[in-house]
Amino acid sequence: MAPSSSSNRMDERTPLKQESPSKRDEEALILTESTTEGLEYAVEQTGISIVRNVIEEEDEGQDSREVDQQSRWLQESREKHASLHWLRRPGLAVVCGMLTIISCAETMIMSPIIVLSLRKVCENAAPITDIDGSKHCDSGQAQKIFSEITALVLVISGVCGTLVSGKLGELSDRFGRLFVFRYLTVVRLLATLFTLYTVLPSTPYSRTAMTMANCTGALGGNLLALVANGNSYISDVTEPGERTAAISILMSCLYASFGLGPILGSLATKVFKTPFTPFYTAAVLMISCLVVNITMMTEPRHVNALEKSQHDFRKRKQSFESMRSSHSTSSARNEGRYRLMQFLDLLSPLKKVWLPPSAKGSLIPRFTVITLLVMDIFFVVASSGMMNPLILLATYLYNWDSVKLGNFISFVGFGKAAILLIPGPLVLHWLKKRHTVLDKSVDFIDLTVLRISSFFVVLSVFSVFMGSQEFAIYLFAFCQNLSALLSPTIQAAIIKYCSPSSLGQVFGAIALIRNLSSLIFPPLLLSIYSRTVTTNPKLFLLVPLVMSAACFGLCFCLRVVHDTALLRRPSEVSATPATLDISSDRRPSTAKSLRQPRPSATA
Repeated sequence: MAPSSSSNRMDERTPLKQESPSKRDEEALILTESTTEGLEYAVEQTGISIVRNVIEEEDEGQDSREVDQQSRWLQESREKHASLHWLRRPGLAVVCGMLTIISCAETMIMSPIIVLSLRKVCENAAPITDIDGSKHCDSGQAQKIFSEITALVLVISGVCGTLVSGKLGELSDRFGRLFVFRYLTVVRLLATLFTLYTVLPSTPYSRTAMTMANCTGALGGNLLALVANGNSYISDVTEPGERTAAISILMSCLYASFGLGPILGSLATKVFKTPFTPFYTAAVLMISCLVVNITMMTEPRHVNALEKSQHDFRKRKQSFESMRSSHSTSSARNEGRYRLMQFLDLLSPLKKVWLPPSAKGSLIPRFTVITLLVMDIFFVVASSGMMNPLILLATYLYNWDSVKLGNFISFVGFGKAAILLIPGPLVLHWLKKRHTVLDKSVDFIDLTVLRISSFFVVLSVFSVFMGSQEFAIYLFAFCQNLSALLSPTIQAAIIKYCSPSSLGQVFGAIALIRNLSSLIFPPLLLSIYSRTVTTNPKLFLLVPLVMSAACFGLCFCLRVVHDTALLRRPSEVSATPATLDISSDRRPSTAKSLRQPRPSATA
């Protein structure tokens, strides 16, 4: 009887031994993203290795109660917010409304900025004097100058966005989602007013001022940071199984705002008969959104989650400070190393997507996530990344004005919103009836959507490259709309492999990677266009054409894994007696013998 009693006590002390490992698996968080603005990009292995070596790795001793903790916090937040007015209660409608207003305000000035900036360049930097003394614009020279300005803006914005985006994800985890939304709104308001000042007729032409004005928005991480923070907000207010639909709705609202913004801008221009009205309207919308954010909205992130993120930050900061105060080396060397660590800390979110080997040593999660990120980069280059030179191409070959540009942007925005709202969910529902949905790995549903969508990306770029009529650009937009599910599916697949404990940092890492790529590809396309605009203006299309084809090819490199144990993270595996490996030459722990019942005296 003694052994049986001891066994029972052991079972009570190790309850995890009685659970099935599948019950301890955390549900994957699903993300779809946007974008807007583009955004998507790759990480160099060397840089990631440096970051992984100098930044403390995530504690692999986290037990499988992490998911239960997240679920409990979600339930507590819902109960706390249940009595609030619907406008103050965190939810999908609130975040969709706020992001729609901000995006509308930002996109309604896109066409006026291009047209007014080109006009400014024409009047001051590219005039031609005829024999009779009259002056007109050298459109080819103006296109070249404006392309150079835009390329420089993209480089500077990429640097600023890279440094800011990853940090914003951490700040979102530490101080809350609303804090980041307020910061992003203020930055966009300042950028709108500064840009308006540079294009006013009374403002002297300055290439430097025009460049700085268009770079101001990058201090907010560009639109990528806005979308990433919106996804983090959704993850705080929805169950894991509902996040795919929730984020798809958010993306639909964003795409719709991309279409609605230019229409509102054109309408304001026609009603008030001045191209500067959209700037004032955008400023009013942003101020209104900021006031509502501060006075009426409630932070969705649980207070314990905020405290946990603050604790992790202080712990990492203390490790930096200890390095700085070390007496083993010279103070100058320590100070230099400390500054280097501070800079690399801006890139620390990258380790969230550089996944460690699984508990069984498999590298499939890391390979899959990196492949998906590369596909995301190629997709962005072949969509939003090529949009600037494509718009300039339309103004050069087909003499598009702000109205046609607005209609084109609206067609792209509304088209993608319509695909995500109606055909997209129907296609996904049809696929789910025929294939098994996997929570820990890409599944056949993901692969089907990725392959079909990437094919339409290839077709869109090819249509512009081979077409000689204005219709080719509209065909490009139509095919791009049919590929609307590609980016959300890529983001959803990435999140399947990641831990839910630091969602803001994961989303920040994705935005950071996209901004890194924006340092290379959009400026490269604009540079090629500016050099070939007068000889072969379509030459730049070769780059997105090759990348879109590569994206399509990478779809066939992804592997579906049905064995969840193969993909389980080390933090999901608890050390139980059944899993401990004690060598035969090592004596058993005395703790076990102490728990054995002592023999009775009568025995």
